Amino acid sequence: EDPDWDQAFDLFESALAIDRTKVSTLVNFANFLAEKPIPFLESNSASLNSTDSVSYALSKHQEVSQSLDLFNEAIILEPDNEEVYSNFGSVLCRVGDWEKGLDFIEKSVRLNPQHPQCQSRLGFYHMQAGNLSKAKTHLARSLALDPSDLETTLQLASTEESDPSTSLDEALRLYHHALTLNPEGAEAYFHIGKLLQMRDNDMEGSKQSFRAAIHHDPRHFSSLNSLALCLIFEGQNDEADSLLQKALALRPNHEGVLCNYASFLHAKRQNHDRAEELFKKALAISPQHVQSLTGYANLKMFLNQDLDQAQSMLELANQLSPQLLEIRKNLEECQAKARRG
Repeated sequence: EDPDWDQAFDLFESALAIDRTKVSTLVNFANFLAEKPIPFLESNSASLNSTDSVSYALSKHQEVSQSLDLFNEAIILEPDNEEVYSNFGSVLCRVGDWEKGLDFIEKSVRLNPQHPQCQSRLGFYHMQAGNLSKAKTHLARSLALDPSDLETTLQLASTEESDPSTSLDEALRLYHHALTLNPEGAEAYFHIGKLLQMRDNDMEGSKQSFRAAIHHDPRHFSSLNSLALCLIFEGQNDEADSLLQKALALRPNHEGVLCNYASFLHAKRQNHDRAEELFKKALAISPQHVQSLTGYANLKMFLNQDLDQAQSMLELANQLSPQLLEIRKNLEECQAKARRG
């Protein structure tokens, strides 16, 4: 059931009316206000396509302002309480004040270096800010303090996976550790499958992991999509078709799965009209989605239609991803085809 936000709000208000000096109530109420759904975001989510716009909407919302006021009250009451600074910093980062937010979370770690949640939160927000080295340091410290923390394990694994300067072995070890903490963790199974592909090109191991993720969570979007791509590679088109349809039903506006299904319909089903519809939708959502630009251009080339448009799409894709030689090759082929008429 959806939480009754109004009832919870009234209960917090009543608790503070009885005793406004209880720091735990102030902090819990402040966190509640920061997490409460925002009508503006609910009704305008389609028009918000960047972290900055979401942060702006959050920072302008009156309930977030009230949350920050409650944190300031808590600091006045207990100026050396690490949990106050950690939670306050988290909310500040979420509304876009990264500098002050990270300062507050770092202060919480200075106040109590042995607090695993403070270390984990500092690592998480450094990860969000792209500071991978600092993120790994603090997430590892948190995990050393509490090896049973599943969320921190997954965050550290994700950070290791994202760091191009390290091997994938440590990320794999951490995802396997996550499965010892939660044997039904679909997210860990998915990432193991992805890493087996990246590190070893282990198609069988990847498929097994993706299937395990879907077994534990039939709505795990990323595993549905990734398993489908594996099956397409092996020619198992009927199951791949079913998986892509399920993924598309879960996220009908995801440009990646729209592109994948469009490419599948073009290459494996020869359903070019439907493929074109999906490519158009993907590009309407994300006009610079390189895979959709190249996929739609290749469809146009295959049909020998609108070669000028195909060339324009490939030129844009080449500008966006100049390192991809296949795009340049397709562009040259399209130019030659256009010259031949």
